[in-house]
Amino acid sequence: RSEPGQEVASLSPAWWEQLARIEFCVSKDAMRGGWCGVLWSGSGSLYATDGMRLARVTPPAAVLALPPRGESVVIPDHFLSRIGAERARVTSASVEGRTTLWVFFDGGSAYGQMLEGDFPDCEAVISASRSQSERGGTWVSIPAVAALAIVFDRLLSFADAANCTVRVEVSEGAVCVSTSSERGEVRETLPASVRG
Repeated sequence: RSEPGQEVASLSPAWWEQLARIEFCVSKDAMRGGWCGVLWSGSGSLYATDGMRLARVTPPAAVLALPPRGESVVIPDHFLSRIGAERARVTSASVEGRTTLWVFFDGGSAYGQMLEGDFPDCEAVISASRSQSERGGTWVSIPAVAALAIVFDRLLSFADAANCTVRVEVSEGAVCVSTSSERGEVRETLPASVRG
């Protein structure tokens, strides 16, 4: 159903495997309808968020595909579910207008209505231009990750209700988590292995 002059992006089974790596993070919250999908950014990176986590995968060069017209597209989770196992057969995709995403496979095609709403500006949060290894990066390992979740829960009960801000500071051998409100400041420190 590709029309003359319509841009089509080629997709390989390996591209769909890259997308599957971040689907765990797709929002299921209907109140944030614009987040209930995977953002296929103009740079080719794929993003998903559930409001608590943000996941990004940048497919390797051999697999990288830019969205049609080079504009970011949110692939709805309901559409991903609908094409299910057929993903491996999808060879290309195109966008019709600003509302419809088409995928093509041998012997057929399918379309889904794109989501209305704004997806967070992921590329401003996670730099798509440099990978962790290119930056050198800092890697933090906390022996008891469950302890960090408990600390966050405890601190959020003291946080200012207006913004619920929690600060995280990484230093040699420790991670310090703190928050403040009209009641004062609360700090907790966890031992951590820091390298980089």
